[in-house]
Amino acid sequence: MTQQKKLTFLTFSAYRIVLFCGFFGIILFAHIFGPMMWRHYIGTGNAFGYQNGTLAVHYLDVGQGDAIIIQLPCGRVAMIDSGTEWYYSRVKTYLTTRILKGGNKNIDFIIATHSHDDHVGGFAQLLVDFDVGTVYRPLNTSNSPHKTEDAVAHLADSPAYTNFITAAYENSHVEYIRAGVEIADDAKTYSMYFHTPTLTFAKGLTDTFDDFNNISPIISLHYKNHFFLFTGDAGVKTENQFRDCPRALYFANEIGFENMEVYLKVGHHGSRDSTSLNLLDFIKPNKVIISVGARNPFGHPHSLLTKRLKDVANLHERDVLETRHLGNIAFATDGATDRMFFAFDNEIDLTLVYIISAAVLFFVCFTNFRIIK
Repeated sequence: MTQQKKLTFLTFSAYRIVLFCGFFGIILFAHIFGPMMWRHYIGTGNAFGYQNGTLAVHYLDVGQGDAIIIQLPCGRVAMIDSGTEWYYSRVKTYLTTRILKGGNKNIDFIIATHSHDDHVGGFAQLLVDFDVGTVYRPLNTSNSPHKTEDAVAHLADSPAYTNFITAAYENSHVEYIRAGVEIADDAKTYSMYFHTPTLTFAKGLTDTFDDFNNISPIISLHYKNHFFLFTGDAGVKTENQFRDCPRALYFANEIGFENMEVYLKVGHHGSRDSTSLNLLDFIKPNKVIISVGARNPFGHPHSLLTKRLKDVANLHERDVLETRHLGNIAFATDGATDRMFFAFDNEIDLTLVYIISAAVLFFVCFTNFRIIK
């Protein structure tokens, strides 16, 4: 007589429920505390090996947001944006385990590109936890009483931004972002330059969502034959202003972008309305970095953007680097030798793995296999 397996679904009993709860508790613990333990045990020590005289630029994986840490050749540390408040613990851990050594809490300056949460959400707490020398804030005002006649009297939103501005004036020296400001060492070994916005341009912006993004400055960092361009959430309107900037035209015509290693942080997480054909043709990037969240609801990076990168910039897939796939992305150069690192001390997003594991566990615990004759 043949034997057959018979499946009876949802067979509950006390021991099955206890078994399920026990193993599900382990999965839940791993989901909640796993990233923290990963950062604690794996993300220790300065494996990046930064030394003075080297420029290092770190693009952090903060989901659908921006956070960039810069180690300048003179040893100064800077930040452009901070991601949301949700990701601040990741940013803080990265700073304390990878960037700052021996209990050092000094960050020389931070730059807040604009007032959206995914760019400034972590700054209020960062200003409390670290000693920040100078804060570069957008021209748009907030509910803070600290305003100047030069500030644009609109384009301010989000409680996170208001909290950041208040903390900035309480803890640091504050400067407004405006075109023409340069940050450099005495020997002009490197130069960070704000190409946008001019005060006239900023006053011409409105309270639309796009113009909230367009107040983002376009900032260049020039070091020897390397050129990094940071764009925040700037759209085409701001990109066009950058292309007309005398400093940008100097790089294009006198030095030639084609003669430099150009690293572009694409605008607005790879939206269709940023990183235009004209910008790509103008700077001719060698590599682009897209700070974007996995499974984000906006469809970023947009297919039109990726098409432009391939067809206009002639970039290979290996030269288009996304934080959602690679985690933290870091470049280091002394002008002669370049190094690139992916995903170090970054916890892997295992959310889908945990969900599937829980489903398999449920099936195993509550499905009864019986052999019948």
